[in-house]
Amino acid sequence: MPDECPAGKVEIVRAGNVVFKFLEIENPCSIGEKLLCCDPKVVRADKFKHCTVESNPHKECPAGKIQVLEKRGTHGTWGEKFCCDEGTFVFE
Repeated sequence: MPDECPAGKVEIVRAGNVVFKFLEIENPCSIGEKLLCCDPKVVRADKFKHCTVESNPHKECPAGKIQVLEKRGTHGTWGEKFCCDEGTFVFE
């Protein structure tokens, strides 16, 4: 399990058994905890105020939010989504 981000990086999210949708990094066979670390300049707003979890696997993120990651559910199904207001993170 990753412990912390390298020096100079900030933790965006830490979760187990996920794919990071917005980065187009998908490896459905990988399991375990993942840590997304980024340069501080990508963080434009407080994730605790501007991000929510959509727990219904059949629903998309609400309008105005982007899907950052999606947890894998049981038996290969998809689970909850981590959704953030557009502009919370800016990847240029």
